[in-house]
Amino acid sequence: LKPKSVLGKAKYKTLGIEIIQGIEIPKGFITDGATVPRLLWPILPPISSYLEATVVHDYLIDTGVNRYEADKIFRLACIEYDVTTTITNVMFICIVAYGFCKQPSHYLKK
Repeated sequence: LKPKSVLGKAKYKTLGIEIIQGIEIPKGFITDGATVPRLLWPILPPISSYLEATVVHDYLIDTGVNRYEADKIFRLACIEYDVTTTITNVMFICIVAYGFCKQPSHYLKK
């Protein structure tokens, strides 16, 4: 990924097609990394070992995939890319909580 700053938080663009969890991320897809409050960046920076998981999660959300489904794929990508169990679990809990606040219907059984 190549950093591309857009007035503030850096943006990252894929330089080629990426395949993450069997999902093809197109060349030129732009992400801002993990959505983490700046106060927590010393512990959980936007770009870290979970970068690939973040890219696939952002891509799925941008293409309209159900948030909870995207969250589960994020978790699987963390495992695939050897993100520590602790970081994987903390990040998964955070994205589910954030996603539930934004779109609770994606998390409630119908």
